[in-house]
Amino acid sequence: QGLEKGLEAGEADTLMHHAHGIKGVLRNMGLTQEGLTAKKVEESARAGASPESLRQEAESLLLTTGSILEELHVALGGENI
Repeated sequence: QGLEKGLEAGEADTLMHHAHGIKGVLRNMGLTQEGLTAKKVEESARAGASPESLRQEAESLLLTTGSILEELHVALGGENI
């Protein structure tokens, strides 16, 4: 949710902060490749990437995390969202 809010507000610092946290969670889950997506957002925000580039990267991360959350939901006995 924090990543979405940062994206909507166009706040690079917020995106960097939340991408950093997401990166840690993904890596702790063993999702290294997905963690690299979060790392890219974090580094782009830190480097002052263009708003459009940062938006595209953050949207990619949101899609990635959304898919993971859906898979976890199903794996824990829930239905497809």
